[in-house]
Amino acid sequence: MGNLVESDSKAVVEVVTSFEAAAVADRDYWHSQTPEACLQHALELRRINYGTDRASGRLQRVLEITRRERS
Repeated sequence: MGNLVESDSKAVVEVVTSFEAAAVADRDYWHSQTPEACLQHALELRRINYGTDRASGRLQRVLEITRRERS
């Protein structure tokens, strides 16, 4: 596995030597988290990508009803 580097903050960086090792480390990290923590992280990523404006985040739906003439 890689070397763990911890700073004064809560962030921890793991140095790995390959993409395969990184994938294993990521999988192990997320498997160690609670479902609630995973959901909170997903919601944070969603907020970062789409912002906090609730109206623009929703899908727009338009419905138009018309009367057809009988032929």
